[in-house]
Amino acid sequence: MRLTPLHVAVLSHNALLQELSRGPPSAQSPALLQKKKLLSECVSTLLLMGASLEAKDCKSGRTVLHMAAEEANVELLRLFLDQSNYFLLINAKAFSGNTALHMASALQGRRAQLDTVRLLLRRGADPSARNLENEQPVQLVPHGPLGDQVRGILKGKGAQSRW
Repeated sequence: MRLTPLHVAVLSHNALLQELSRGPPSAQSPALLQKKKLLSECVSTLLLMGASLEAKDCKSGRTVLHMAAEEANVELLRLFLDQSNYFLLINAKAFSGNTALHMASALQGRRAQLDTVRLLLRRGADPSARNLENEQPVQLVPHGPLGDQVRGILKGKGAQSRW
């Protein structure tokens, strides 16, 4: 798979977010929250030291932006999209042809999905991009109330946001 240290740090941060989301906020242990803070600092340090946002893993062609979008990791997405060269990867495609917006649009049952999709769109993600299956992000959105909201955002409705 050949992952860079930045890829590994993002995957670790994503795994920790999943663990934290399993229980009520009151059950989140101080140790897990401290670990999350340290992983965030690790990602920031790697970026400061020159880690590449554009590096793709050899197996799937995903960048760190793809990986953060797959988990609706808004904290890391903001960090990556605040980098001066973020525009080089906002519409980068993995080997499947999926962009970060495709991946965020396809999420199921993630509370942060709406914020993730809004953030990506505000930073220039192309909702008309097609993957290798000729699908646009809106075609990957799951059915249900949350999916309806995501589809509305992708189709240009609900443009107001807190971003």
